[in-house]
Amino acid sequence: MSSPETPSFGHTFGASILLIAVGFFLFGISVAQAYSYAINFPEDPRWIKAIVAVVIVLESAFSVLVLQSVYHETIVSFGSILEVNVVPWGAPVANVIQGVIVLICQSFLIHRVWIMSDHKVRVVVVLTILLIARVGKYFFFLEPCQITSSAVAHYSGTWLDYAGSHASKVSVSLSNSIGAASDGAIAASLVYFLRKNRSNINKRTESVLQRIIMYTINTGVLTMLVCVALVLTFFLSKGTLAFTGVLTVLGRLYANSVFGTLNMRRIWRRKINTDITSNSNHLVPPSNEIEFTSPSNFNATSERGA
Repeated sequence: MSSPETPSFGHTFGASILLIAVGFFLFGISVAQAYSYAINFPEDPRWIKAIVAVVIVLESAFSVLVLQSVYHETIVSFGSILEVNVVPWGAPVANVIQGVIVLICQSFLIHRVWIMSDHKVRVVVVLTILLIARVGKYFFFLEPCQITSSAVAHYSGTWLDYAGSHASKVSVSLSNSIGAASDGAIAASLVYFLRKNRSNINKRTESVLQRIIMYTINTGVLTMLVCVALVLTFFLSKGTLAFTGVLTVLGRLYANSVFGTLNMRRIWRRKINTDITSNSNHLVPPSNEIEFTSPSNFNATSERGA
């Protein structure tokens, strides 16, 4: 009777490492966006600057821990498929850091909903509950193999044990389904209140508003699709760790979404100023913001209230 075939390194980790490389590419974009933000928006409130700084620091820490995991799999455990399959200590810590990144980025977007909705408590409460249910997985659900005392405790077992366990299947499917619902609800809320305030904005900002709406839809749909892709790869890619690569990419998208929202203001301002100049026969002072003339006085471009 022949012994069961040992899975190859390429089959188990190939797709994961390729997707991790994509994640590092997105991290490079995050760094460039954070630098662009620091240069172009020195007048922003300190709390927004703090969010950018904290997220980029967490992204950097996450990258270091991912590298530690890859180093363990490709260098330290080279030649032993059994040893390389053991979950390195950096993986659960990186998982918790990613949870914090998601929490910060999505909380920022929920705060924008709070401002644009003129402080509608029910909407924000629903979005917050979805977010808490989603990020709870990063801290309290059963993660790779067995948690001994907390989400950053030592893990025992292997990646394939985790992928095959019933608890992990429940954790991944439930948390990412809630994550997709949360992303969709936040994007839908932003689009709804942007459209609702359309009649209260200056006519010259109409084209810019359309761009903001399209950007919001695109980023929301993208993160939703990656959440779905994570669940599909987890269940369909048997014997591989492709889902870990998708998870790495997902975290980068949230950071880039927030940084992109902040940096796009420069383009939107330029567009408004161009429209004013082209439609006027006299010099008009530059417009530095998109003003909503509703009672909330929400400034969608400068984010001073968001």
